[in-house]
Amino acid sequence: MAKSMKYHLITLGCAKNISDSEGMSTLLRSAGHEATPAPDEADLLIVNTCGFLQAARHESVDVLGKLGVTKREEQYLVAAGCLSERVGAALVEEVPWLDGVIGTQQWTRINELVERMQERRLEDKWRAFVMPTDERNHVADSVARRADSHSAYLKISDGCAAPCTFCTIPSFKGKQRSKRPSVVLREAQELVRQGVEEIILVAQDLTAYGHDWGEPIGMGLPALLTMLCTEVEHEPGRLWYRLMYAYPGHA
Repeated sequence: MAKSMKYHLITLGCAKNISDSEGMSTLLRSAGHEATPAPDEADLLIVNTCGFLQAARHESVDVLGKLGVTKREEQYLVAAGCLSERVGAALVEEVPWLDGVIGTQQWTRINELVERMQERRLEDKWRAFVMPTDERNHVADSVARRADSHSAYLKISDGCAAPCTFCTIPSFKGKQRSKRPSVVLREAQELVRQGVEEIILVAQDLTAYGHDWGEPIGMGLPALLTMLCTEVEHEPGRLWYRLMYAYPGHA
């Protein structure tokens, strides 16, 4: 079992990364780790990177590099997110101070990564641990909210099936994987229970929700929204939904 640590998590990129960061934070806290807003107080530094555009890649490497050159010997530095998924172990060559690398399809194993890094320190193996790729056929559950906020992100699918020639997202995010309606409803209800009044639905393409299941499921975005509006218990007038990343071609 991993030794409890203080962690500092930096999120770069889009709202979907924010959702994943909230999920990682939830998992870390459940394992006994404690968040801190100050990187110099942290034992564990995590950067949830963006790797979509070249500028985003440069920003991610820059942030990791700055943390790397200033981190204490006993601190751990982890690269998570899209850039980690996209380039994998090659990121260690660009940022040699890294202790761990974990991609977008493995972030639910963040506590396992922490244990592996601690084991390597005890064994005096100081090379970075790269979490092996674990292809998934579902999108990870993540119920979490930002502290002191009445607004929270809820990811309803991940990946993308669109064959756009100008976009590389499917190459590192994978094919579209929609959450089951029952899972979305459960997470939405939990967010309301925690005091959230605005739920922001996010995905690579919200309007393609459920398309990966085929016709027999019969559950697209309109039906999901109807379920959310009618089945999630809340005080009248105290809950609304915002949609991000919706495309008219699938509406």
